[in-house]
Amino acid sequence: MGFIVFPDYVENFYLSSLGNEWVTQEVFEEEFDEKYPNQMVLFDQEKTTKFMIYFTTDIKNQQPKDWEQIMMVVGETKDSKKYGKYIKINTLYRYGFAVGKVMNLQDLLKEIEQYFPEGATHIDLANENNIYYTYVGFASSFPDLMSEVKFALKGVKN
Repeated sequence: MGFIVFPDYVENFYLSSLGNEWVTQEVFEEEFDEKYPNQMVLFDQEKTTKFMIYFTTDIKNQQPKDWEQIMMVVGETKDSKKYGKYIKINTLYRYGFAVGKVMNLQDLLKEIEQYFPEGATHIDLANENNIYYTYVGFASSFPDLMSEVKFALKGVKN
């Protein structure tokens, strides 16, 4: 397995009607205004769904051999007929090393409950505030992770 490398400047906006690429906020706003002049206020008013997507990964020089990091992508999404699928990544969060083998959401939740109190708080907040969360497995590269995020949010309704 390779090590994930996070870019210095994360391209964290995606809107399907503008193409299939992740872009920076500046590029997103320019392209949006070009395609949908003076509609950003309307777009911003559309209902969003917050999400937390968990994954495991290897970060070079950050863990002993065969140990994986548990991490989370936090963001928001919305889907509309007019604009398409929108995804914004707000932050990445690293919990620490998985003690056991994490193969699915139940394994992940067990690890979080046992070893990461702040993670248990995150799950409680998600349940209380109707925040969508899931586990997407092992991410071997940043582009792979971003593809997994798009796939994981495919069926999410606002």
